[in-house]
Amino acid sequence: MDNISTTICVNGELKPGDLVVSTPEDDYPCLVGTVLSIGKAEHSERTYVNVNFMTEEYSENRLQEIEQMLGDAYGRPTTPGIWPLDIDNLPMSPDALIRITGIGGDTLRAILDSHEAAEALCKLVESGPGVSHDARNGVQEGYITEKLYSPLFCQVQDDENKEYYDGDYWSDPMSQQEAVYYEDEIRAALLRERMPDEEPRGLMTYYHEADSVDKKVHSLYVDVEVHDEKLWGVATLELTEPLTPEEFATLKDYLSGQYSDGFGEGFEQRDIKIDRGELNVSLWSYEDEFYIVTERVFRQRLGLETKQPEAPTPAQAALYEPDVLDDSKTAALSQQLTDRLDKNLSDYFDTLRNLGAKEIIGMSSEIGARMDAHYYLTEIHNFHTSELEYLLKFQNPLEVVAEEFLYAGTENRSDIMWKIFDRQDAFQGDYPLMPDPSAEAALKQKLFEQLDVNFADYCECLMNASKQEIVGMAAEITSLYAAREYLKTGYDFKTGEVEYLLRFQDPLAVIADGWPDTQGTLDGPGGISDVVSDILEDKSSHGHYARVMGADAPAAKESARDASTERRSVLEQIREAAKAPKVPRRDKPSRDRNEPEL
Repeated sequence: MDNISTTICVNGELKPGDLVVSTPEDDYPCLVGTVLSIGKAEHSERTYVNVNFMTEEYSENRLQEIEQMLGDAYGRPTTPGIWPLDIDNLPMSPDALIRITGIGGDTLRAILDSHEAAEALCKLVESGPGVSHDARNGVQEGYITEKLYSPLFCQVQDDENKEYYDGDYWSDPMSQQEAVYYEDEIRAALLRERMPDEEPRGLMTYYHEADSVDKKVHSLYVDVEVHDEKLWGVATLELTEPLTPEEFATLKDYLSGQYSDGFGEGFEQRDIKIDRGELNVSLWSYEDEFYIVTERVFRQRLGLETKQPEAPTPAQAALYEPDVLDDSKTAALSQQLTDRLDKNLSDYFDTLRNLGAKEIIGMSSEIGARMDAHYYLTEIHNFHTSELEYLLKFQNPLEVVAEEFLYAGTENRSDIMWKIFDRQDAFQGDYPLMPDPSAEAALKQKLFEQLDVNFADYCECLMNASKQEIVGMAAEITSLYAAREYLKTGYDFKTGEVEYLLRFQDPLAVIADGWPDTQGTLDGPGGISDVVSDILEDKSSHGHYARVMGADAPAAKESARDASTERRSVLEQIREAAKAPKVPRRDKPSRDRNEPEL
């Protein structure tokens, strides 16, 4: 035989040293070996590949299967330890070989231990693209690997019990510890469950949202792994870049749906043949024991990781931070959260004031959950910095926690908080988020610049006014100046107020027209802040102010000023106001002083 350097097998180029598996249709099916040499037979154009099928370590059960298979093929009785045929240098047709060089260790172990797993892998490769990333469980070069772990829920139908109960017997639960003994059979079943049209993205094939998760997650394949003497479900991800906590929450929600209603629903109905009967495996459960966590969290739960991860989720961080946090940052965040929780509860009670007694009685569970959550969060829970930061992302963190308390019933509150911070499901709900601080700062800067423009325009109009006219408008000028300075340096804007003022061409006038004559005489703890809030809340009185083009105007009341007044210059308005007797502003006491005579 004349040696040659390469040839073409089922899934691409083949060369000496490559790892291969024989196809199920060959006389020596589903064997794993190493290519020794490639050549052409004398007086023939046919290419042969010499393969040593004994370079890898088969399991004892698999070795017995191979002995039996070879004995049946050649009609020879099998004797333990004596092979019917040497397979350390078999000539093979390239068409009967699949190249698996670089295959993942877990998958290689599976096909060495189980004929079914090897057969499933061969069929997968033959029906779809070649093995380009570790037989659909490994990782292509250039991708980031991430794994998501979850428990398995197994049911076994014992043959003996079927006979004993005469058909009335259904199944018994199998623990994750016992499922370890059937790892190969379960992995083979998972391989058989994969569809050719899922290549190359796996379960991400069915993710139909055009979002950042779809862009970042290249592929998602499900397998099993043994950890802590238990068998676990594991979803291996190939990422183009790391996922944010919000994106992880979205992906976990999608995967949970696949486990419960999609891929997992079909898989749990497949009967897996084992030595004692039939096994059914579910990747999802209604029970609280079900969860999906990242590899870091999973290892922490099992006590396999002792050092803090680089980018922990809020729940992960709580595992490592000290029990008492007295640093200034945490204290400030804690106070900020407490203030927001107090306001959330106060606002909630305000919504109840207009309800009847029957309605309130019907909401007793919801009301109790709000009060319970408020007390627990403000008096009991020992917050960590990352937990505070997570809840402060929401406008109503009280609602986020209270709804979990409501649905969890009597479950331990600390366990509920773990789930809230670990799963971060609130990102998937209808809970309004706080504005992005950087975007909010940019809007404020835009408003402050507009206030300066408005004041500069006003001052420019005063340039042509006489001294007497300016003296007559001193209160008006003072209000404009005071309003501008307070909005820029003293007022704590509420959500949406900056955006609202930016709808107007002259937001300064909106506030200054309602400015009090004397700030020092204001009653109440809010003082001038309450005045500004009242002005902004009274949107019905803002209909006559000119708006920025494209800004939505409210269902306007008729302006108190006619169209001609709207078009007059500021100087004309100043002169007319100076000649007219002063009328006290709305909701303010009139000042007891004489207007200057012009």
